[in-house]
This record gives sequence, C-alpha cells and structure tokens, in this order.
Amino acid sequence: MDMIGDILLDRYRIDLMIGEGGMGKVFRAKDMYTGKDVAVKILKEELSLKSTYLRRFKREIRSGGMLDHESIVKLLDNDKINGKPFLVMEYVEGQNLRHWSRNKRRAIPLLLEKFEMICDAIDHAHKLGIIHRDMKPENVLVTYNGKVKIMDFGLARKVQETSMITSPGTFIGTVVYTSPEQASGKEVDHRCDLYAIGVMMFEMLSGKLPFKGDDPISVLFQHIHNDPPFIREFGKHIPESIEVFLQKVMAKEPPERPQTAKEMAQIIKAIRLALVGSSASHGKVVYPGTRRKTAIPQQVKREKKESEPSTKASVKPVGSVEVSFLLLELSDFTTLTKSIDARTVLEFLDNFSRRIDYDITRHGGKVIQSSGPSAFYIFRSTDSKEYAMDAALAAIECQRSMKEMKEGKGAIPFRRISMNVGIQTEKIPAEFSVEEGFSKIIIRGSLYHTARLIQKRSKSLRGDSILVCENTFKRAQEKIEGSIYKKMYVRGKRDPVIVYNVDW
Repeated sequence: MDMIGDILLDRYRIDLMIGEGGMGKVFRAKDMYTGKDVAVKILKEELSLKSTYLRRFKREIRSGGMLDHESIVKLLDNDKINGKPFLVMEYVEGQNLRHWSRNKRRAIPLLLEKFEMICDAIDHAHKLGIIHRDMKPENVLVTYNGKVKIMDFGLARKVQETSMITSPGTFIGTVVYTSPEQASGKEVDHRCDLYAIGVMMFEMLSGKLPFKGDDPISVLFQHIHNDPPFIREFGKHIPESIEVFLQKVMAKEPPERPQTAKEMAQIIKAIRLALVGSSASHGKVVYPGTRRKTAIPQQVKREKKESEPSTKASVKPVGSVEVSFLLLELSDFTTLTKSIDARTVLEFLDNFSRRIDYDITRHGGKVIQSSGPSAFYIFRSTDSKEYAMDAALAAIECQRSMKEMKEGKGAIPFRRISMNVGIQTEKIPAEFSVEEGFSKIIIRGSLYHTARLIQKRSKSLRGDSILVCENTFKRAQEKIEGSIYKKMYVRGKRDPVIVYNVDW
C-alpha cells in the first residue's frame, strides 16, 4: 500500500520509502513538530498476524526504549496503523559498515576506531542486560561525520531469555556471525555478541569471512568445531597484534574470550594507538581485486627486509612428495535434511564428524578442511610408505562407519543419505609440504581439482561409493578390490585419469 503523504500520530508525514527488509518497510518521514527527518519502520501486514514476528517487533520497541547511547539508533515513538505496528526512529544518513569499509581503502586505525565505538555501544546494552544477538555489518551504520549507529535490536533479549534455537529447526541471527554456543543451541550470554563483533572485524579487515559454506548448517558446524583461520593468511599487512586479538575473541569457549565489550574496546584502542604511533599506521585494508597492490609503504618493506634474516636458504626440501587426497561428501545433504529440525541435523553432523575423523587419523591421515557434510584429508609419503593404501583403507572404514550410523538407533531421518568418496594420488613439490599455508596451496591446485571431480563422479553410482585414481589403486591393490569405472579427462591433463570403483 502506498503510504507516501500519510501522516502518523498527527505528527509524522511519510515522504519516501528508503528500504525494505524481511520484516517490513522503512520510510523517511518529517516530524512536523520539530522539522527534523525521522525513520518509520512498519511491520509487514502478513507478519503482523504471526506471533513470532510480532513478539520480535515488540522486543525491538521495548529494547529501543531502554537504550540511550550516542552510537545506538534512538527510538522516538511507536503505535499501530491499520493494525500494523510501526516505530519511529532517529534518521541516520550514512552507509552500513560493509559498504563504508569497501568504498575506499580505509586505514586500519580508522577501522579499529569504528569497532571501539561499536564495543562501547554494545557494552551500554549489556549493562542493561540486553544482548543484541544479531550483530552484523548491515546493522551498523557509519554516518557521514564518522560516527557509528547500531540498529535493529529486534532479536535482542534480556539475558535470562536467550537461546539460539527458538523452535525446532528455527535459528535466529545470521549464521556467518553466529557464536559456537548459539550454533549448538546452548544458553547464551553477552559474550555471543563479542564473538560476532570479532567475526565482523575479521571480515572488514581481510575482506573474507572466517567460515563459509554451501548451506547454513555447514557454516554453523564450522563455528562449533573449526578453529578460525589466521587473518594474516589473507593479508600480511595486518598487524600480528590484531591476529592474536581475533584468535582470542573467536575462541570456542566463552570464558576464553574477552569478558566484556568494554574490555574489547580497551584492547582495540591499545592496538590502534600503537599502530598510530608506528609506521604500521600507513597499512591499508586491501580487498581482492583492488588495483593497488602495495599495502605497506616501500620504506617499511625495506626496513623489514634488512632487519629480518632470510630463512629461505637451505630450509625448503627439494624434489617431490607423493600425496593422496581423500575427499568425502554426504550427497544432497541439504535437500534431504530440509524437513529435519536444525538441532537434530547438527547432532548427526557432530557424530558423523567425530567418527570419520577418528577413522582417518588412525590410518595416518590429516584433516585439511571440514565443513559439516563434506571434508578433505591428505595422506603423505613423508608420514607413511603405504600412504595410498592407508587412504583407501581409511575410506573403506569411513563407509562402514557411515553404514553403522545410518542403521543405528535414532538415525531414521538420515537413512536416505549416502556418502561418496574420491581419492587422487600424485606428486607435489616437496617444498609445499613444509609451507605454513600448505592446505591453501593445495586447495587452489589442479590435484585438488582432480580429486574433487573424482568425488563428484562417485555420485552417479547412486548410494555409498569409493572411487580412486589408478595411482591409488595400484599402490593399494594388495588389500583392496575393485574394477575400472571409467576414463576421465581433466582440464590441464594430457592423458585421461583412469578411475576405479572400490568394492568395499
């Protein structure tokens, strides 16, 4: 319904629609008493009849009425129009944090200053017993004069009321910023907001999310089980002090994080002041695709080069190392679990991950990447002479474990899920095996690409299967049986890859 020109409460004249979200529309309006612009948020008509959304909207009104901080959008008024609740808020001109940070090459100290303001505002809410629970860049506005304004306290609750899962299969908040305790459905406290701010800071500084996946369940699983990557893997220009701080903020257990937003603000301020007082203050946030490659002035680079002794000479081994890449995936997992509540799915993935990791590691394999329904492991000739055989036997063990899990008590919803495995064995330069970023080098390479293609081909067999390349099969045929499945042509390879179907 077009509301332009309507007057609410005989005071607010609606002038322009400025946004629309999942819960409602936001308009710019004129307060005819004061002459100032305000923002009016109106709940969608279809949602105003649903108790869940109505409660959330009312919580935003209640929380907004309690909060009074310069870095939190102020709630000015609220009422109903044609049965639809609306609230009147302070009008803020600016950009959300994501757009602001990517619009220009922002200096790191400037970004840290914004996070100081964010932590200060969230500390104000926490002192009143209010947890935001949906901290993300879109809920933080940066005004044109450089101030920060946090909005959307619709998910905010008093500490005693908090829980991540509100009903079977229903999550609140945005999964990429979700704390491990939220993802697990445990009771949460104010430290879940601190974790989310840490994820936001990681993303704004590096241009990358610490955890991402093909579906929300995969992302939640990683928040629960995977350690966050080191941010300097995405940008050497980022100071080590920030890396250490983010590892602490994104700790799995809340007691291991900073305990208050005020403490976080103090640490961030100390890091910022240290950078401002050093040449590192010139470092910029560099996102992939930017034309200018230099993140730190040449003078700083020269100083670093002269002061740090080179460790490259005679450290890296020469020659090659043979590696077996084992990739596995639960086929059509997202589709087949769509009707199952999220907590049950996460419990199954927890059990699945523990069983499979145990099967892999006891055969000498190493976990490279794990994201819920899919995982990537390696077996190296430097660790075992029978690395390829170990990989094949581990794959068979994993399939047997999967069969037991599907036939076990309480596994009825998951019996249609199948696991497909692909193994590729080839040589890699020996120097890669000692690189700090070994897994990332491999994942970008053609060997991983080939292993992934083999694993994907296994889906066409329908049901649980193990496909291996010829190199793997030859090295493991003393203990495994199978037959040629097909020849597969891979981009960048002159000869076809012969793939065998292992009879397990």
